Parts: sequence; C-alpha cells; structure tokens
Amino acid sequence: MDNYVFQNLFEAVIKEIPYASSTIDTPEKIIDFWEALLETNNDKIVPSSINNPEITQLAKQYIVEYTMWTLSMSDTSVHTQIRYLYHHLFLCITNTAFSIYKLAFDGLDYQAQVLLRNLYELCMILLNITIDPEKRQALMDSGKNEDGEETWYRYLRPKKLQATLKAYAEKIGASDLTDWHARLYSHLSTYVHNNYISLLTYSVSFDPKNEEILYPNICGAFASRVETTLWGMIEILLYTGLFLKLIGDPEIDISKEHLCDQNSENKEYWNAAAFLNLFNFKCFLQVQENETE
Repeated sequence: MDNYVFQNLFEAVIKEIPYASSTIDTPEKIIDFWEALLETNNDKIVPSSINNPEITQLAKQYIVEYTMWTLSMSDTSVHTQIRYLYHHLFLCITNTAFSIYKLAFDGLDYQAQVLLRNLYELCMILLNITIDPEKRQALMDSGKNEDGEETWYRYLRPKKLQATLKAYAEKIGASDLTDWHARLYSHLSTYVHNNYISLLTYSVSFDPKNEEILYPNICGAFASRVETTLWGMIEILLYTGLFLKLIGDPEIDISKEHLCDQNSENKEYWNAAAFLNLFNFKCFLQVQENETE
C-alpha cells in the first residue's frame, strides 16, 4: 500500500487528539507483555526464514494494543449496554487477530485468510457503529429482537459499511483509502467463498529450505507466508485506528467516558492502548518505508 496514503491517514488521526503517557512506553515492555500473554511460542519456522522480523514484531504490538482496548472496557457497571457491546466487539477482534497470528505460524495459510475476512468485517462494524448511532442501536437491539440476519442486511452488509466509512473518510481528508477497503473485501471474499484459484494457491507452500519446489501444505507442514498474512492483519488493524479519531470527534456521540471509567484502574489500560495506537502507526510507516528502500 502507498505510504503516502497512510501518512495522510496518520495525520488525520492524530490531529487534536491528546493522549496520556503509558506504563507501556517502550518496545521492551511491549515484548515483555507479549511474552506473558503468549507464555509459550510454538512457531514452526526458524527465525532465519523470516525476511523482516519487524513485521512479526509489529503484529505482536497490534495484538497487545487491542488487548489493552478490551481490558479497558471490562467494567460494564455503567453505560452497561454500550460498554458491553464495545467490550465484546474488541474482545472478538483481539482473539481473531491472535488466531490469525497463530495460524500463520502454523502454516495454515488458507484458514488464516478466511479469518482475515472475518477480522475485516468486525473492524468495519466497530467503526460503523461508532460513526452511526442508528446502526449501533440496531445491532444492540438485534439480540433481544432475534433479527440478526435482517439487521445485517439492512445496516451491516458490506456496501452499507463501506458507504458510511467513505463518507467519514472524505470528511477527514482520508478518501484515498476508500478504494482500498473495497478491494480488500473483494480479495478476502475469494477465500470465504472458496474461489478455485485461491484454493489452489493457498493449498501449497514453499519449503523454506528449497523455495524452487512447491509442496501440498498438508496439516500446515510449512509456514512460508507468515509475513504476507501478518501484513494483511496489520493493515486492517491500522485502518481501525480511526477509532481513536472517532471518539475524539465532537460530532460523534461516543466518547472515551462511555467506554472506560476514567477514575478506575482501567484507565491505565486505556492510556496504554491510546499510546500504542499512535506508536504502532509510526512503526508501520517506518517498516513500510524500509521495505521500499
């Protein structure tokens, strides 16, 4: 993706957004938290087969960021319905990203791509319900009304999600990304709908020791697409960083007070997530710049 496009989005997100310093303020502390979160790492590929370890590190940082968002919203004693919705939506985003990470290292490339489409939809729904209170209320009501399919068709199908995001992106000067998320959805759908070319391509892998030969990737025998898969995940989570811009927008009716008790210990998780949101953005731009040099 074009570094210029993401630089514009980054500037739009950080504009006029104050964020507190955090206890997770260095890459070393991020790594420590990640290791505690993961406990044991059963990666199937040796470090020498990863061309750019910065990508795997950045993927870890994004999963830690979304873990922090999830933890910050765990107290649902006030603003119960809204906070409950966001807490569980962030929880699903975090677990889906973590699953993609593990599948990538387990060599289950096709399955990881299917989950990338799911991650895309979860993140687009998150941004949409923050922008549009009607969609938010409809989603919350769909549980008690048992009309989830009707709600999806009326409010949350892809064209509806993309239209809302397009309008907001144009408002903040990030319209360059409109075509990107439409193309991404179309691409990821080829795995969900079992497109034959996608099925063939992602059913084989290179042996890291002999990249001239393709092998049937039975039971994830080879993990040769780790960076490609994780980069796709990173781009989706990075785009979802618009969330921080949204809750600071006075025209949006959701604020951080709705989602996190700023007088509780959860505030530290919130501050950590806000810090990582911008820190990860800067890391992404640097990694992409390094890749193009």
